[in-house]
Amino acid sequence: MPEKTIYIPIYDTEYTYTEHKNLRLRKKMLAAENTSVTKVNGIRKLEFSNACLYHLYYVVFVDIGASVVIFSLQAAKFGLVKEIHSFELDTLSYTQLLFNIHLNGFTDIVHPHPEAVTSKNSQVVRVPDAQGKNLMGRLTPGMGTTQQLMGLALDENLPYRGKKIFLKIAVQGHESDVLKGAVSFLLNNTCFIEISLWPENSARVLQEFAALGYKVVHSIRKGYYYLAQ
Repeated sequence: MPEKTIYIPIYDTEYTYTEHKNLRLRKKMLAAENTSVTKVNGIRKLEFSNACLYHLYYVVFVDIGASVVIFSLQAAKFGLVKEIHSFELDTLSYTQLLFNIHLNGFTDIVHPHPEAVTSKNSQVVRVPDAQGKNLMGRLTPGMGTTQQLMGLALDENLPYRGKKIFLKIAVQGHESDVLKGAVSFLLNNTCFIEISLWPENSARVLQEFAALGYKVVHSIRKGYYYLAQ
């Protein structure tokens, strides 16, 4: 079977998906100067997440902040889960996400969602800040073009019970809002969580996870992994 390649122009990176006994992503940089600590840590997170999916037998993968769907496609490619939900609110990334899902033939497994994941079902506003970071629900006049979009809560839209779920959260400072809308989701299922935390939010999010009965079991730089105690 020919390999299927995903092109990600916004990162100037080419990813080739192929069978590999160690479930590693074979990563080819188009230019050596593109290599960075951030990208290396991203590959480490991907490998660790795949290992957890493989060894712990999770059946659902919920990818919040899926970008161009690299994590989701890896899980689908290696048959690590039966069902994948990929949420990505950025219009450009979501377009590439759809292209990558179709290119790799995983439309029956990977379910794309263009909405933001928030504390409740409601309209939210996305506003770029001075550093170009995309923040949801924070209105700051004069800081750039705003984007109106729908926000969805996991409790209201993925009402699973008794499932083994791998939950990945990468929402650029919006972590608490996601957790507020996922209380029943986290309590009624066996979840393993990977979350990328902004430093200024880490103490508060740690407390919120502890209140839900989850504790940190591993970390890779700003990425933290939680299991129910």
